[in-house]
Amino acid sequence: AGFGSALNWVSAFTWITARAPEERRGEMIGTLISGAVVGALLGPVLGAAAASFGVAPSFALVAVLALAAALWAALTPAPGPSPSVPLHRVFGAALRQPRLLAGLLFIGFAPLLFGALTTLAPLRLSALGWGAAAIGAAFLVASLFEAFVHPLIGRWSDRVGYGPPLLAGILGSLAIVLALPFAPYAILVALLVVLAGVAFNVPLVPGTSLFTRGAEKAGIGNA
Repeated sequence: AGFGSALNWVSAFTWITARAPEERRGEMIGTLISGAVVGALLGPVLGAAAASFGVAPSFALVAVLALAAALWAALTPAPGPSPSVPLHRVFGAALRQPRLLAGLLFIGFAPLLFGALTTLAPLRLSALGWGAAAIGAAFLVASLFEAFVHPLIGRWSDRVGYGPPLLAGILGSLAIVLALPFAPYAILVALLVVLAGVAFNVPLVPGTSLFTRGAEKAGIGNA
């Protein structure tokens, strides 16, 4: 799964940075990230489906959707391959370019919090009395809300720069992390899950834009 995810992300970001104009790159990256985060948020929804309809039918449906996505990608014209860049040059550029390091920091911030959310929030909701269907519904609402908001965050980042979205995302994430363990009711936990689906990933949009622009400035392109 990790190998497949790496192939998907490298290909997708290369595609985006090669095709999107710089003034709209944040918006396009936000759209791409919203798709990824929606997929992650649908994990507990898939668990609810497996609990209701069985593991085999639920995962078979995911496999069919994955094959359809692969066919769509295969039939869509893609940008040509990027020039090969030696690996030592990539690491050297990363050490010389603060933008690259800062971008990597913010890119890593989101999955760290998001992994904790999708693991611990369902356990908390279950402890407060919610079943698989209700937990899945909470994450489904979170995924729909996140899919709508993230392209707007990317557009905001294009207009105002990296600072305001990063600050808002970090402060919002910290507030949600502090509130989640103390929420006394399941409905409050579910509300925090919906908000976390956006806040945890806000730094990812400007962080990715920061990284790609730092890579271009360092002369390593999409390497």
